[in-house]
Amino acid sequence: MISILYVDDEPGMLDIGKLFLERGGQFSVDIITSAPAALTLLDSKKYDAVIADYQMPEMDGIEFLKRVRTSGNIIPFILFTGRGREDIVIQALNAGADFYLQKGGEPVSQFTELAHQVSQAVQQRRAEASIRDHERREADIINFLPDATFAIDTAGTVIAWNRAMEEMTGVKAAEILEKGNYEYAIPGYHERRPVLIDLVLHEDPAVEAHYPLLKRNGRALIAEAISPFLYSGRGATLRLIATPLFDNRGRITGAIESLRDITKRVKAEAELRAAVEQITAAEEELRSQYNELARSERLIRESEENFHSLVETAPDAIFIWVGETFVYVNPAMVRLIGAESADQLLGTSFYDRIHPSCHEGIRERARMVTEERKPAGLKETVFLKMDGTPIEIESAVAAFQYHNNPAGLVILRDVTHRKKADRLLRESEEKYRELVENANSIILKWDKTGNVTFLNEYAQRFFGYTGDEIIGKPVMGTIVPATGSDRDLSLMIEDIIRHPGDHTVNENENITKDGQRVWIRWQNKPLFDENGQFDGLFSIGTDITERRSAEKALRASEEHFRTLFENAPIGIFHSLPDGKFIDVNPAFARMLGYDSPEELIDVVNRRGIAETLYVTPEKRSVLVKEATESGKWQATENLYRRKDSSTLHGLLSFRSYINSSSGRQELEGFIVDISDRKVAEEALQASEIRFREQYQNNPLAILTWQHRDGDFVLIGYNKAAEALSGGLLHEFLGKTASELYEIRPEIVSQVRQCFLDRTVTSLEIVAKHFLPGRSIYSIAAFVPPDLVMVHMEDISGRKAAEEALREANKKLNLLYSVTRHDINNQLMALGGFIELLHEKIPDPALEYYFSWIMQAVNRIAAMIRFTKEYEAIGITAPLWQGTRTLVDTAAKQSQLGNITVKNDIPGGTEVFADPLIIKVFYNLMDNAVRYGGKITTIRFSWEEQNGKGIIVCEDDGMGILYADKDRIFAKGFGKNTGFGLFLAREVLSITGITIRETGEAGKGARFEMTIPGEAYRLSPVH
Repeated sequence: MISILYVDDEPGMLDIGKLFLERGGQFSVDIITSAPAALTLLDSKKYDAVIADYQMPEMDGIEFLKRVRTSGNIIPFILFTGRGREDIVIQALNAGADFYLQKGGEPVSQFTELAHQVSQAVQQRRAEASIRDHERREADIINFLPDATFAIDTAGTVIAWNRAMEEMTGVKAAEILEKGNYEYAIPGYHERRPVLIDLVLHEDPAVEAHYPLLKRNGRALIAEAISPFLYSGRGATLRLIATPLFDNRGRITGAIESLRDITKRVKAEAELRAAVEQITAAEEELRSQYNELARSERLIRESEENFHSLVETAPDAIFIWVGETFVYVNPAMVRLIGAESADQLLGTSFYDRIHPSCHEGIRERARMVTEERKPAGLKETVFLKMDGTPIEIESAVAAFQYHNNPAGLVILRDVTHRKKADRLLRESEEKYRELVENANSIILKWDKTGNVTFLNEYAQRFFGYTGDEIIGKPVMGTIVPATGSDRDLSLMIEDIIRHPGDHTVNENENITKDGQRVWIRWQNKPLFDENGQFDGLFSIGTDITERRSAEKALRASEEHFRTLFENAPIGIFHSLPDGKFIDVNPAFARMLGYDSPEELIDVVNRRGIAETLYVTPEKRSVLVKEATESGKWQATENLYRRKDSSTLHGLLSFRSYINSSSGRQELEGFIVDISDRKVAEEALQASEIRFREQYQNNPLAILTWQHRDGDFVLIGYNKAAEALSGGLLHEFLGKTASELYEIRPEIVSQVRQCFLDRTVTSLEIVAKHFLPGRSIYSIAAFVPPDLVMVHMEDISGRKAAEEALREANKKLNLLYSVTRHDINNQLMALGGFIELLHEKIPDPALEYYFSWIMQAVNRIAAMIRFTKEYEAIGITAPLWQGTRTLVDTAAKQSQLGNITVKNDIPGGTEVFADPLIIKVFYNLMDNAVRYGGKITTIRFSWEEQNGKGIIVCEDDGMGILYADKDRIFAKGFGKNTGFGLFLAREVLSITGITIRETGEAGKGARFEMTIPGEAYRLSPVH
């Protein structure tokens, strides 16, 4: 049972109230006529709720409420009074009242509503107790934003400067807020100058030049910059993001910029590049040694390498460790270890894959890398495959920073075969020493000017020069003939010096001292000085006149390649840069819709590859150029044209190389059909773009929450939301509702309630951190299966106007409200006692008199309500209201019986009107029910004529006589109170809306509400 203390200076109201409330057995009511006495009673006895009148002689209800709240008592408090002024309602709610109920009307329904409010207030107070704990945790979150952030208005005046900004610059917010003239640039650059945030508001190429890495993401600008004066002169490298701020009409009101210190990240990237360079140098050394040892096998292996480079494109095995754990492995590593996938290795100790006999040495290398931050050079060790099989590898390790953790980057190469070759080489060293010492290889070093700096003894004998004769002399004119060749070799030598990376291998004519012409195949390696500058070349030459045996082995290898080439399931091609095919495999021809490779080659070579197969022909020349300049395998997606003119999305992998036999540049590669994948990707991307545009360009602020593990995570927001929050929302992205609770507890609670109810909820709040002091209207909508989208709107202007109007009418309405209060109290008591008397004396002979007495009481009450409703017209500032929603709400409030209400007003139609416009729709439906006769349908619709909007309300009842069409809007006309349509016209006239009846008697009533163009709008429905 709920215990209630009921306070009123009218003993009759107390008695009737106690009788009605205690009838159901749910409440126990103590009554008292004095607020001071009630305060004393509250100190000595515990109640679940308090009901109090407003106007009492010793202490009014508001002061009584304030005393209760000042004492720390949060008991539910319901103000039950005849005073209907809105300022009284506001005072009561501001002072802590839970509900406000105005006296008047039929007693049974009045006290039934009062009982409902008491029950609801008690239940709500219990719920609030659990919420209150969460509110205390949100207040400080704003002070812990990690990124420095500031904002300016369109005049360049600083309007926001957060704590992180203070720490970064040493400038307090109080020292810089409201300042302009580029004051915000001084801490970072010691001068007044435009920065990234100014580019958001004004395009300026001179300012943009300061940010060479500038990117644009919609209206947002992203850049990196070095500011040498931040952090008290220590300086910092910054990642900058700037974006415009918008008002609720989509107009730019300023800009906001966040600054993130990425100095450590940039340093880590530099260290990574250095590590890769060290490992690359070690790899080059290893490659040189391996080439020297394997020189005798080179001719045959060159043919095999052509095959392997085409079908096996994987690089060396690479992995990264932190502590002792794999955090990254590449596909080559997965294959090297024999794992099913990378997931089988990630998270495990890399020592599990190293032979126990090698652990001690590896631990020392790991310590040197992680503690001393030094690279560990090449080292041979033994790894274990997943099945336990040992494999000999050679590794190099570099210090690395992985997600801010010290780590090691390791490059592995399987040297099992090389080790086997080493062992065989050592075993037969004596046997092959004479062969190695007399190998027909020429070793030459020459500087960047083309002069010989070294020539080995074999080469001296081969060319016929002594060391003194050749050292310091140019290669042109000594060992390279200046004339007499089929091409200008001087241009070749100049190009090798200018572009050494493009001439790793070349074959050309040479000349001995005695004039004999010889052909030599050269392998060239660029040499660099300690500053990384090109310093010359190291060249190994082989006399290739006696290579028939090698060519025979090459042909055998090519036959093997041809078998795979013909049967490969992917397209493989061999072509020339000028756009002609040398060869294609059957899979390539089938992929493009041709009957055979011969047909494809014939068609293409008459028109060119680009013109025949490329949807964008000019793209091929760009790809060929990139491949030629890089000398490496290239991978790209491309759109091809089939024989039947349909298109094919292909994944192209190819390279450019010099054919060692012909000396010409050629292309080779393969194509995989990815058309199905591209169709799916494009459809998904188009869908995402449409949604993103609608989401981001919505004029209402939108926050998107996702339900995860019993909590809610902020996963997105639009530009309007970022502007409304003052640029703070990006700091909360990805955080949970529990983490953000103290920032805005009402919104978090609304999100949770909306998700639990699977419906739409609305909330009006006063912001504390986002635009402090501003009033926000929030609507939350559940989006299956696990999202809640919150729409917010700044209604501060409307609230300010409402407050001004209420204050202006306060004194004017005081006299009327006092009178209504007293009359309502007496009518309430009179009606209640008549009802009780009626129950006590159920005499049919007296029923007529009881009926007339209650009708008189109800008429008086209706007149009093009319004065209250008429007084309320214009008190609250007009606002934009959804017309379709108004009709739906009025229909729910009306007693329609079997009558159907058809709402054909388009969604998004809004009118600017007094909040009491809801009563207009209610009165129209009520009149139709009362006077429409055999009515079945009431229909609301929307029309536009001559720049004005028209809301039409029509029914299929008996209609209105022509003589009454104007009289029905007069005060007192009608069979009920006579005030309904009179009030409707007065409410509508506040914002220039007119109403008239245009129906035909006998066919139904038709009311047309004509709205000026400035008082309606059609908003898009989302």
